Amino acid sequence: MNILQFNVRLAEGGAAGVALDLHLRALQKGLTSRFVYGYGKGGKKSVSHHRYPQVIKQTPRGGTAIANIALPRGTAIANIALFRFLNRDLFGNLDNLYRTVIQTSGPLVLHFHVLHSYWLNLADIVTFCEKVKAQKPDVTLVWTLHDHWSVTGRCAFTDGCEGWKSGCQKCPTLSNYPPVRVDRAHQLIDGKRQRFRDMLRLGCRFISPSQHVAEAFNSVYGAGRCQIINNGIDLATEAILAQLSSVPLNPGKPRIAIVAHDLRYDGKTDQRLVHDMMALGEKIELHTFGKFSPFTGQNVVNHGFETDKRKLMSAGAAA
Repeated sequence: MNILQFNVRLAEGGAAGVALDLHLRALQKGLTSRFVYGYGKGGKKSVSHHRYPQVIKQTPRGGTAIANIALPRGTAIANIALFRFLNRDLFGNLDNLYRTVIQTSGPLVLHFHVLHSYWLNLADIVTFCEKVKAQKPDVTLVWTLHDHWSVTGRCAFTDGCEGWKSGCQKCPTLSNYPPVRVDRAHQLIDGKRQRFRDMLRLGCRFISPSQHVAEAFNSVYGAGRCQIINNGIDLATEAILAQLSSVPLNPGKPRIAIVAHDLRYDGKTDQRLVHDMMALGEKIELHTFGKFSPFTGQNVVNHGFETDKRKLMSAGAAA
């Protein structure tokens, strides 16, 4: 079995963590697996690139040019600049992987994760998959949905907005990720959804670890089109857990940990629930882990943002 995992980032973000864990587990089981990612910080190679085996930084064939000026790390930079006005990634394809894919001996799984965020053009992804399926019928297409991007005109995270249910007629905010200056979501949503229908026609299997994402997808594309497969504990976490000293149960007040990349973002943190817990006062103790905590109080301990998983889990165990 041969597997190619695709994600915009290698080791940053939840989707990258899931894709990377699948890649490492496949290698552990003796399967042939490679991880293809778009870029690291600043459009450069990921700082984690050399930490993991069989990883590929994907640079689209031909590069990118605007006004006949070639751009270093061009695709991501150009897409970032233009997305604010176009509401879509204009550049980016997988064409330089085509020969590698069709010449792979035996069954091959192309497992897509997050392909947006200034990396790839959606129409070019579909075209690539059509060409591959025509030349290599034993290719299996899988797409794990980690956000709502597949059902909206632009946004990856709806943040409570349900405008996608009526065609994104007027965006209530231009700042929702990915942010724009001009709202064109209502003009793009039908074409974008057609691309996902094209993927379904090619036999692509859509899955999601999130029930609400799967339900949203199925409401647009048909019942049962997206199946729910929950995330497990990744290999790195399992290794850290095995090494952590057991912590005796604290007989005192309950301690609750709230963990998110950005604690102020409603899409990651239930602000109302946290404030309701804070209102319990001395009955509980809240510990937050993440950036930009809006929570303050005598029963709140803000630990800040921690990139080292071992330190994070040690702090959580001691909290």
